[in-house]
Amino acid sequence: MRSTPRILVVDDEEIIRLGCQRILSDEYYEVLTAGDGCAGLALVREKSPDLVLVDLLMPEMGGMELLEAIHQHDKKIVTIVITGYATIESAVEAVKKGAFDYLPKPFGPEELRAAILRGLERRRLLLETERLRKERERNLLELAVERSRTATIIQSMGEGLLVVNQKRQLVLLNPVAQKMLRLHDAQALGKPIEALLQNKALEEFMLGALAQHGSHPVLARKEIPSGHEPNTVLAATLSPILSDTNEVIGVVVVLRDISEQKRIEKSKSDFVRMVAHELKAPIGAIEGYLNLILDGMVKGDQARQRQILERCRDRAAALLSLIRDLLDLSAIEAGKVAQEMAPVEVDKILKEVVELMGSEARAQEVTLKLSTAERLPKVVGDREDLMRVFTNLVSNAIKYNRPGGEVTVSASSQDSYLVVAVKDTGFGIPPEEQSRIFDEFYRVKTEHTRKICGTGLGLAIAKRIVECHRGYIEVESEVDRGSTFAVHLPAYKTT
Repeated sequence: MRSTPRILVVDDEEIIRLGCQRILSDEYYEVLTAGDGCAGLALVREKSPDLVLVDLLMPEMGGMELLEAIHQHDKKIVTIVITGYATIESAVEAVKKGAFDYLPKPFGPEELRAAILRGLERRRLLLETERLRKERERNLLELAVERSRTATIIQSMGEGLLVVNQKRQLVLLNPVAQKMLRLHDAQALGKPIEALLQNKALEEFMLGALAQHGSHPVLARKEIPSGHEPNTVLAATLSPILSDTNEVIGVVVVLRDISEQKRIEKSKSDFVRMVAHELKAPIGAIEGYLNLILDGMVKGDQARQRQILERCRDRAAALLSLIRDLLDLSAIEAGKVAQEMAPVEVDKILKEVVELMGSEARAQEVTLKLSTAERLPKVVGDREDLMRVFTNLVSNAIKYNRPGGEVTVSASSQDSYLVVAVKDTGFGIPPEEQSRIFDEFYRVKTEHTRKICGTGLGLAIAKRIVECHRGYIEVESEVDRGSTFAVHLPAYKTT
């Protein structure tokens, strides 16, 4: 309400208007006057007074009609009837039209002041009620928006979320948690979690937090098997809901599927273990050989000393080869492979590889041949990476061959692929081991291969490089008859 209340006096008797104006002006009210109902209604619409004194008997528009019009315009304007013809019936009718009070004429200044004070207090209460109503509506709207926003966030979370109350009842479950725990919210909400979750570890984790008394519970984490999918692990983060007296009245649990993270951690652990094992054997052998010389065990036997030093050299060379392969593998893991992709002529690469491996083939008394079809398509690839793949395959074909054996490198076009085959007449690979030869550090161990040096990483590296070129490797092998490794690379299509 305004600081100086505005009062309108509507009466066809001038003396009443002037009298009221004088009395009320002395009370520091702003007073307006009108001599009939129509003029009074016009001032109501124009000035919006806080209170209106209305005479009942007026020409043209009577007091009852004016009361009705004022309250149709604004129900918060307080009206007080002033009349010289007061009857119970007229008073009742005036109240039905919205009048707050009834002041019979003639009235004295004190009666008028008292009626005005009551009316303005009524006006203040009406305005305060309206303000509170609008504030409540605004708060309800903000609450509805906030609830909607919160529900959207919960429903969109990538993690599973569930909430349990003090009675161990499930009260909230988002879609990800439903999927992880294979629950339907309509069937699960409101039910005790015992036997509902079908995950004993998670159930005990939550019930244990709800049972805490006399302490200050804190955030807790635990890795829990899914219970539904093999090798699926969930990371459960539990947070207690505390009352004002610091008692646990519920728990909130966030579930995150960490199966892939656990698989990677295990792979890294296995890899480190295998690398340590592969490094330990040659270093131990070199140490043993050097101790023989340092301890004087072969003193004076130069031939034996030379033999031992040659073995040390071979072991050191094997170590270097292993380190190079590990670096290659690390580069592939880091995505540093197939970086300089361009159309390349594979037959030229194969010719270079055969020339490079010629001396090794002659040392092993193996015949190395190259046979490529004419007009071979190019492939899109990294020349150095492809060189590494074919060198590895040809080197293996020579190493795992017999004196007098053959290695044939051929290239042909098949459908939309260029196929490079490296065929040998060596020891072959047992059928039960063929599916594992591309695993890291896996080596076929037979009486023929036992003494051949190798890291067990070459084929794993070759396979990954080929896959980075959107190709694949196949192997066909027969024990004692040899093996054929075929590399399939997508042919380059010119438009």
